[in-house]
Amino acid sequence: MSLRSTLKSKIEHLIETKNNYNNALKDIESLRNKKNELEQEINEIMRNLNMDGKIIIVNNQKIAQKQVTISQSLTLKYIETTLEQYNSAKHSNKLDTKELLNYIRMNRQKYTKNEIKIN
Repeated sequence: MSLRSTLKSKIEHLIETKNNYNNALKDIESLRNKKNELEQEINEIMRNLNMDGKIIIVNNQKIAQKQVTISQSLTLKYIETTLEQYNSAKHSNKLDTKELLNYIRMNRQKYTKNEIKIN
């Protein structure tokens, strides 16, 4: 088998695999949405029944209602906004926010990866 035919075969396999991957991602997103809807409905019912914080056993599985705190991700835009707010609240010894963020951007760890893009 020539190198060109091997390349063509590998690319066809890559396209098929990418399509399977994309379909699986769509299925996962659909399942995540269904799960979130069910959790919201269950939480609402438990709240209406004054069962907040109670443990329920269904089919030998413990079901507990938990409250989870999720923090905003630390994007550069968030950091910039927060530093500017900090600077305006603290009137002395102001930082140069733009210069500091530029330093952070330029000194982030970087790596290179070769990818094949399929549209």
